[in-house]
Amino acid sequence: SVILFDLDYFKLINDFFGHQQGDLVLKQAAALIPHLLRDTDYFARYGGDEFIILLPDTELKGAEQVAEKIRSHVEHHAFGNVMHEISLTLSLGITDYSHGFDCQSVIEQADKALYMAKNSGRNTYVVFDAEKSIYPDPALPIFQPTILCIEDNPDIQELISLYMKDKNA
Repeated sequence: SVILFDLDYFKLINDFFGHQQGDLVLKQAAALIPHLLRDTDYFARYGGDEFIILLPDTELKGAEQVAEKIRSHVEHHAFGNVMHEISLTLSLGITDYSHGFDCQSVIEQADKALYMAKNSGRNTYVVFDAEKSIYPDPALPIFQPTILCIEDNPDIQELISLYMKDKNA
């Protein structure tokens, strides 16, 4: 399974507290996540305030449990520093690998679910469901993020490709 998430209203943190405080919050959020994952999972910054998690050999129910654990942990954590303590929430999109889908399609599915989580009031997760036609407004611009990885992980596209090759074996 794949989880794509971002920090709710992160732009407001940068606008109100400044980019240095925003960077600190991003680093603190990123530092929380690995402790909530298994050694076999992959965690990386996808771009901006978006992060991606690969959960090998994990069904959607298991991915939902991980997403909820992360969401709850972040919601109850105080970010920032003594001068500016900040509360955060996350929105998360979840999907799993389906045979016949390529790397970009899997990420797009997770992104569509993330979009629905944002539109559902934030601080929640949504599981991609092709039958419910979860698609963002076509009038919105398509964002192609730059991929930045945490903890010297290889390029996230390569990780997904390897993950999908294992699933096909």
